[in-house]
Amino acid sequence: MTETLTWGILSTARINRKLIPAIRAARYATLIGIASRSKERAEAYAQEHGIPRFYGSYEEMLADPKLDCLYNPLPNSMHKDWTIRALRAGKHVLCEKPFTKNAAEAEEVTAVADETGKIVMEGFMYRFHPQWARARAIVGDGDLGALRMIRAEFAFHLTDLANIRLRKELAGGALMDVGCYCLNACRQITQAEPVWVDATADFGEQSGVDETMVAIMRFPDDVVCELNCSFTTCYRHSLDIIGTDAQLRLTHPWTPGPDLATELILNKNDRIETIGIPPADQYTLEVEHFCRAVSGEELLRWGPDDAALQMRAMDALSESAKGLGRVTL
Repeated sequence: MTETLTWGILSTARINRKLIPAIRAARYATLIGIASRSKERAEAYAQEHGIPRFYGSYEEMLADPKLDCLYNPLPNSMHKDWTIRALRAGKHVLCEKPFTKNAAEAEEVTAVADETGKIVMEGFMYRFHPQWARARAIVGDGDLGALRMIRAEFAFHLTDLANIRLRKELAGGALMDVGCYCLNACRQITQAEPVWVDATADFGEQSGVDETMVAIMRFPDDVVCELNCSFTTCYRHSLDIIGTDAQLRLTHPWTPGPDLATELILNKNDRIETIGIPPADQYTLEVEHFCRAVSGEELLRWGPDDAALQMRAMDALSESAKGLGRVTL
């Protein structure tokens, strides 16, 4: 691929500290713009981070014909509207997870992507880390025997009620922020959608959002998945893939830094094998794949149809956790 695609970032969100160096490190990508609702804020941010262009509104950024691709890290409640606006403005969009607030919104985005012919992808960067390619290969090669169970957890302690993750009007909650990784990994490993889900949650008295959620999900072929996510416990992050013959553990499945080597631990009949995975910047790998998909040199691995199925399962988990019991998809 020889074409370099120009990128803009839609807002000055904190997650940009991951994406700015990733876009700059990525082959085929050049970061040229940052937008904010305040021109002064955008200009100061652009100067601080060495970004050539700044825009005093999101609309101004969408109107710039020099931009090929946009990263959308806006609050969850704004993902649908601004992704659709960007697609209709002729931009390709990498949208931060979760894709939208619900499945109905995800289907709207999917329809507009089909209508405009533009590329849109949900930003689950973890999928591009080499440890996941190795894990998928181990499962696919039958090294674990028949797949039977997946246990996934992601949690950290959050106390700032002003944080957007705890704001109901912005579509916050533990499932939307961290539980979505656990669900997505279960879907990725099984290569299937849940048949039914059964969840329980603790909703914050002040926040009104799910601050802890625990769920059981039944997948095809007798695979059972356990999910737990929380804003009220210590930092926890692990994933176990369990088969009839062996168990595989990912010790840092979601957010290993670009300089951190990771390990897969394979336990077969109490014989432990540790598989080392060299450091990798999963954000950069995500951006590079997106660029190749935009240029037509690679098929988009996880497109809007996948994101809509993810949101359908998220909806089911949310409904179940509100007291509806087992929800069949």
